[in-house]
Amino acid sequence: GMGWTDNFATHVSNEPVPTHPDFPQPDPNQQAWMYHLSIGMKSYAFIGGTTGGSVQFPSHVPWGSYQSVSKNGVKAVFNGTTMSGYYTLTESDGTVTNFTPGVSNARVSNITYPDGTRLDFTYSTFGSGRLESVFSNRGWAILFDAPTTACVVNLARTYVSATSNCPPGPRSAPYNYPNGPYYTYAKNLTSVTKGGATATYGYSPHDHLSCVRDPGETQCKISNTYGECPPIPWDPSYNDRVRHLKDPVISQQTASGEIYTYSPTTAQCRNTTPNEPDYFPWQGNSVTMTVNGTQTTAVSVNTGGMPTLITDPLGRSTGIVYEPPSSYLETETVDVNAAYEPEGSGMSYWRDDRGNIYQTVKKAKPGSGIADITTTAVYPPSCSDPKTCNKPSSVTDGKGNLTSYTYAPAHGGVLTETGPAVGGVQPVKRLAYAQHYAWLAASGGGYAQAAGPVWLVSEERTCRTSATV
Repeated sequence: GMGWTDNFATHVSNEPVPTHPDFPQPDPNQQAWMYHLSIGMKSYAFIGGTTGGSVQFPSHVPWGSYQSVSKNGVKAVFNGTTMSGYYTLTESDGTVTNFTPGVSNARVSNITYPDGTRLDFTYSTFGSGRLESVFSNRGWAILFDAPTTACVVNLARTYVSATSNCPPGPRSAPYNYPNGPYYTYAKNLTSVTKGGATATYGYSPHDHLSCVRDPGETQCKISNTYGECPPIPWDPSYNDRVRHLKDPVISQQTASGEIYTYSPTTAQCRNTTPNEPDYFPWQGNSVTMTVNGTQTTAVSVNTGGMPTLITDPLGRSTGIVYEPPSSYLETETVDVNAAYEPEGSGMSYWRDDRGNIYQTVKKAKPGSGIADITTTAVYPPSCSDPKTCNKPSSVTDGKGNLTSYTYAPAHGGVLTETGPAVGGVQPVKRLAYAQHYAWLAASGGGYAQAAGPVWLVSEERTCRTSATV
């Protein structure tokens, strides 16, 4: 909500897709629901999950089928038919993430990567349910002695449990993470110490991040100044604490003196027309960024907040086109279809239904006499196993040279890479894999295997000048 996050932040949100006469719902008798599953810096959007209700009285039940709103090969399901079920997210490379039970406030429970690496997350059972630990079957753990210390433990040397405090010895980072003075239900990171050096973070009166200061420095590495979203007199529920959540950054200054000023519209705050739904919060928005008062860059964005036109201080414009959206999901359009540079050159992309780019064309500058460069890739037409089906079986470069690949079904690692023929012989690289276990210190002494193995490369063979077997 505040616009700043960290790579341990996880969130599942859901809301009815706002209706508008120009953008009808797929089912006119039932309002569609949008689900966002976010992990750190990644976020995926889905439609579905509701099995009843109407536009006037929309229901909210998470079970049912889910449809990704982007071409990305990502799938989500809600396991169970009660509110105590849990979400599972399968990404296009086969990474599987399970969330904690429940619909609201769901967080990551565990992540399993295609090679078998697994991360398990444990949360406290009281208060806000803060993150207590992250354990990896590769033999390490991160423990959080909130709100004071985080440490990294080598599990081959030191035995700890998911609820242990940081033991003496492992490298640790003390930090301060108090409740905000304005939004008292949220916490603000104010300092982190590593190796005796402390970085600090300052906040505005409305708890917006305003200063990042490196260790030993007196000036902010970067400082942010915020504008205030206007109040809405006709809507008493839109109070200060609600509207300030979307206050925009209007200027930034670096420690070396550069000043960047921004002039965003107030469209991101909230629509200010009575009874008008907030269905396109970024529509028609544009931002200008001015450096030291003279060099201005202008950016126009689409309804999803993605840049469509960037004009630099010399007046040169770069245009960006996105994949066509579903009629009522334009705010979720994020996949680049083409980018056009100021002198007419650019890049175009073609994607399959899973988002894999199977062709790119680099367009030459008009009048240059240079031919466009086309590269292609071949992917399986259907996908039964994301560990392998979203990886190219062959890639052809701009000169027509073809390289082909095969993959291990168990984990998706490359088995063979066969290059284009040179002197009538195709160079080949072959890889073999084996499962290995981390050995962990046991609570009573000695060692024990980790719960699950990890696939690692065990052999590599190359052949350049003769046939390969």
